[in-house]
Amino acid sequence: MGKISKIIKSVCFAVVPLAAACTQPQGNVLHTMHGAQVHRLEDARFEVVPEIGAVRDAYWCAAGEYARRAGGADWGDRVYVARGLGRGEAVDRKSTVVFSLAPVAGAEPQPWLMRVNRFRPGDYLTVQSAERRCENLRPFVWSAT
Repeated sequence: MGKISKIIKSVCFAVVPLAAACTQPQGNVLHTMHGAQVHRLEDARFEVVPEIGAVRDAYWCAAGEYARRAGGADWGDRVYVARGLGRGEAVDRKSTVVFSLAPVAGAEPQPWLMRVNRFRPGDYLTVQSAERRCENLRPFVWSAT
């Protein structure tokens, strides 16, 4: 076996497990593509902890990604706000939101015109709509052509 093929083989053995670790949930925590942490809680709830200073779309984006990847939800399934913006249950942060894939008991009916950034218990988006919020998080790339 040549020197180059040994190097390629070594790199593959180092990179493949690392890539798998980045995409798979580690225990009770999932690290999303946009840098948020999502912690699994009791009663099929999960807590979204985006990066400090993240915009509100980052919460829905992470909730949609978690619902699809770790929760096994389909694109048309709903992601509900279980608890609005507040102090974390799984981590010591003051700006987390708890979501659920099950309807929230005692929540007010969602109004016809919903404001998705208010995070009131019972508010929901479909998994697809939540993941569409990720598009607002992508950096702007300017092209001179």
